[in-house]
This record gives sequence, structure tokens and C-alpha cells, in this order.
Amino acid sequence: MTVTVDQVKALLKIDNMQFDAYISTIINNTYVVYGYLDALGASAEHKDEVVKYASAYRIARQIGTFPKSMQEALLEHLRGLLSKYILAT
Repeated sequence: MTVTVDQVKALLKIDNMQFDAYISTIINNTYVVYGYLDALGASAEHKDEVVKYASAYRIARQIGTFPKSMQEALLEHLRGLLSKYILAT
């Protein structure tokens, strides 16, 4: 699966609820996240950082005992990381 920078930019334009649903759906597929980051030219270190936060977010959602504010902060951080890589391209 090849992911383009335009696809990542489109992902970042959707609202938080859609972004949440999308991330929750694809986050188990780490290779999809890596595909996005490959399209942005991110380093292995940056890929690991995004996957770390994405995994933390997924776990926080699944457990359900984490405060909603913490889940939202993790989601916003993920969006910020992707945005940062887009701005660097």
C-alpha cells in the first residue's frame, strides 16, 4: 500500500471525531501508520515515536479507565506529530 502526502494532509483535515474513528480502526495495523510516515519521509525514530503514541492511545481507549481528557490529549499529540512531519516536507 502506497500512501501519498496528499492522503495524509486529507486525513489531518477531518474533524477530531472522524480522526479518532480512523486512528482507532487502523492503529492495529502498524504498517499503515508507517506507510503514512514513509510518504512524509520520516525517520525510523519519528516512526517509532508516532507508533508509541498511537499504541498508548489505542490502549487508553480499550481499557476505558483513562480520563477522556488524557485520551483527547494523546489523539491531539498524534495529530500534531503528523502535522509536524507534513510541514517539514
